[in-house]
Amino acid sequence: MVAISQLKPATVRKTRLWGLAVMVIRLAVVVISNTYTTVANSERAGRYLPMWEPAVRESTSAIMIAVLVPAVG
Repeated sequence: MVAISQLKPATVRKTRLWGLAVMVIRLAVVVISNTYTTVANSERAGRYLPMWEPAVRESTSAIMIAVLVPAVG
C-alpha cells in the first residue's frame, strides 16, 4: 500500500472525491430505507404518519453525520 504522502495531489483529490461520493450515496440509501421503514411500521401499528416527518428526521441525521465525519477523520 502506498502512503498518502507519496501520492500525487491530483490522486489524493480524486480519492477524496470518490470517498465523498460513496458516503453521500450510502447516506441517501439509509435515509430512504429508514423513512419507508418508519412509515410502514406506523401504518402497521394503525397510526398515520406523514412521509415528511421521518424524512426530515432521517435527513437531518444524515446531514450531521456528513458534517462530523470529516472532523473525525
